[in-house]
Amino acid sequence: MTGHFCLMWVLGISAFADVKANAAITPTNEGIARVLGMWNKPDAPGMTWVVVSNGAVIQQGAFGLANLENHIPITTVTRFNIGSMSKQFTALAVLKLERQRRLSLDDDIRRFVPELPDYGVNLTLRHLLHHTSGLQEWDQLIHLAGWRLDDVFTHQNVLSIIKSRKELNFKPGEQFSYSNSGYSLLATLVERVTGVPFADWMKTNVFAPLGLEGAVVHDNPGMLIERRAESYLPAGGGRFRRLTDNGTMLGSSSIYCSPEEFAKYLQAFDDPRRTNELARLTETSPLNNGQKNNYAGGVELGSYKGLTTISHGGIWAGFRAFMVRFPEKHLSIALFSNHGSVDPERIVFQLADAVLQKALDSVKETRQEIDLDTAALDACVGQYQLAPGLIITITREDNHLMSQATGYPKEPLFAESPTKFFFKVEDSTISFVPNGSGVSHLILNRQGQIMQATRMEFSPPSTKDLLDFVGSYFNDDLETSYTMQVKHTRLLISHARHGDIELTPAGVGTFTADQWWLGQVTFSRDERKVVTGFQVTGGRIRPVLFRKKIT
Repeated sequence: MTGHFCLMWVLGISAFADVKANAAITPTNEGIARVLGMWNKPDAPGMTWVVVSNGAVIQQGAFGLANLENHIPITTVTRFNIGSMSKQFTALAVLKLERQRRLSLDDDIRRFVPELPDYGVNLTLRHLLHHTSGLQEWDQLIHLAGWRLDDVFTHQNVLSIIKSRKELNFKPGEQFSYSNSGYSLLATLVERVTGVPFADWMKTNVFAPLGLEGAVVHDNPGMLIERRAESYLPAGGGRFRRLTDNGTMLGSSSIYCSPEEFAKYLQAFDDPRRTNELARLTETSPLNNGQKNNYAGGVELGSYKGLTTISHGGIWAGFRAFMVRFPEKHLSIALFSNHGSVDPERIVFQLADAVLQKALDSVKETRQEIDLDTAALDACVGQYQLAPGLIITITREDNHLMSQATGYPKEPLFAESPTKFFFKVEDSTISFVPNGSGVSHLILNRQGQIMQATRMEFSPPSTKDLLDFVGSYFNDDLETSYTMQVKHTRLLISHARHGDIELTPAGVGTFTADQWWLGQVTFSRDERKVVTGFQVTGGRIRPVLFRKKIT
C-alpha cells in the first residue's frame, strides 16, 4: 500500500493522480471526466479506476460511495469483488504448480477430484483453463435450483451441484463454452495438490509475490474485509438496494482487491523479472478441429481499433469490473464499480479512447460506418437462435440496430454494408444472410469465432394453447419445483424463491425468459398430445428435465 488517494470533482472536471508522466501516452483529464461524469452522482454508488503505462501508474481516481448507509466514499484503496477477473489469478496458481512439476496441464481432473462422474473421456486441466471442458455451468444450475444471489453458499455447495450432472455438454475440446465450473474445480485442485486451503495458498504464493498484500479470497461468507465496498442494484426512483455478497466461489470469482493493489499486478507485465511467468497467461490451445480459441488463462485475446487486447470482465452481486491490456502500447486500464447498472467494458474502452488519443488516431480504421434507411434496418429485426436457450434479439432504435443476447445488455450495431454490421467495443461482426423473402439467419464473427443463428419464425400461441401448460413440475436432481400459470394472456413460470417470471413465445411449445439462468423452456407431450413436462436448456447446460406432476 503506497498511500491514500481520493478523487475530488470540481465543476464536473476530475482531479487525477498523475504519478509518472509517460512520453508515449498523453492522458487527457477532460476526456476521462467526460466519459465518467454521468456516473458521478451524490449519495450513489460509484467506481474507481487505474491506468498503467510502461510499468508506472499514470492515472488513478475514484468517486461515489462505498457504503450508502454510512456515507463512506470510494477511494483507490477501497476493495471490490472483481468477479471473474479472479480467474487469471487461479490460472497463475495452476501454472505455478506446473512449473514446480506437481501437475501437468494434460492431467485428467479426475486424478485430483476422483468423486466427479466418469464422463468416459479425458477431461484435462488445459480444457478447464481454456473453457473447452464441456462441464455444465454450476452458476446456471444453482439458480435454476432456486438459489439467489444473496444466499449463503459455499465452495462445497458449488462442487455438489457440479457433481450432480452426470454428462458433459460436449466432448472436451470440441468447442468453447465459458464455464465457471472448470475454474471452481481448479481451486479444488490447488487445495488437494498443496494440502493448503485455497485462500491461504493464493495469499502466500500468488498475491504476495506480485505485491498484492491486501488482496484476499473471500472463502467465508461472514469474513471481514478491510475497506470493502458494498454492492448495490438500482431500486427505481434514484434509489438503491444493497445486495450482500454471501457467496464463496473459489477459483472462478470471490477475490477482493483495490485498484492500487491490482495496479501492481498490471505493472508486473512490464517487469523483466515477471515477463515470462505472466506471458504464459496468454497461451491458448486450438479446438479439436484446429479452429482458434481466443480464451487463454483467465483472459481473452482480442483486438480494438487495430490494437491487440488482453481483457476480462467480472460481475457478481452489484459488483462490476473490467480490465484490458494493450501489450503493443504497454498500457493497461482497470475499473471497479459497486453500481449494478454500470457496463464496465464499455467504459474502459471509452477510457482507452481518451488515454490513447494519438495512438488510436494513427491506427487505420479497418471499418467505416455507413447510413442505411429504416427499411433496410427493419429487414434485419427479429429473434435469432444461436443455441438452445441463447437468443440474439435484433431491434431498431431510431437509425441504429441493437443486439441483445439472452441475459446480456443491449449493444449497438454499426452498418458497414446493407447486410454487415460491426461492434465498436470489440473486433466482432454480425452478417445477415438474406433469402427470397427476407433474412434467413445471421452469422456472428466474435473475434474470429464463427457462429450461426437461425431466424425464428412462428405464430404466437393463443390463450387456450397456453392453458395446456398450467400445472406443477419437479426435477429430482435439483430437488426443486416450478408452477406454470396463465395471467392476462401471459404464461408465467413461478418458483417459491424466484417469484413470477414471464415467458416469451419463441417457437411451437418453446419459450424464453429475461432471466439468463432460465434460458429456453421447451414443453414435451406424449402420444395423446398431453403435456408431460418441460426442459430448460441454455448455452452452458444440457437439458434439465422437469416432469409434470399428475393431479
